Amino acid sequence: MRFMVLQARAGFTTLELVVVLMLMAAVLLIATPNLIRWYSVQQFYQSVQQVMTLFRVAEFSAITANAWMAVVLHSDCPFARGRICAQRIRLPMGQCGIVGTWPAWTNLTPCGTQSSPTEICEYVQDRWPAAGPEGVRRVEQIRPEFSGTLVLIIGPNGSIWQQTSPATSPPLCSDLPILPPGPQVVLSYPAYSPRYYQGVCLSARGQIALTDSAPSRDQLGCPF
Repeated sequence: MRFMVLQARAGFTTLELVVVLMLMAAVLLIATPNLIRWYSVQQFYQSVQQVMTLFRVAEFSAITANAWMAVVLHSDCPFARGRICAQRIRLPMGQCGIVGTWPAWTNLTPCGTQSSPTEICEYVQDRWPAAGPEGVRRVEQIRPEFSGTLVLIIGPNGSIWQQTSPATSPPLCSDLPILPPGPQVVLSYPAYSPRYYQGVCLSARGQIALTDSAPSRDQLGCPF
């Protein structure tokens, strides 16, 4: 009696390989847009976190240096659309507000380079998003939900106020307007619907926190 031994061939046939590649391409075609969108939204949340960190650092600096700090936010950077410019400035001793015109992104000089009474003792400029060319392309549609320049003043005891207009002389600290209710800084992404909104909440007592994200600005709420 003769027996035939069948040996299985190793590997794939050309047809099997084509089918596997087609299935992989279909999966990638479905999953890639969602992964890119998820990554972009995470970059957006990171940008909001950066804005909150700016206020936390400014508050820490004001308390440790026993000085008033100004945080200036520009809703439209002069060099890139869809970015926020931020400046953190330690105000001169005895001054609790910005005197003169609002600081512009391009007209400030670091500490020690000018001798006028309004010399800047602490000078930091940031811009968001700043994750490199690839990251910027993916989150370039982040929009600040405020226009113009927003100036917030942080006192040496951690209290936070808003300065609504430049002063011709050093303003009285007790005359600074209180913060409006709700999140003071709100960002959204992307420029079209559906959009994600998230904000930074500040309180006069120095509390700083993020809102939860929401599909509309009206749904944003502060935890305090």
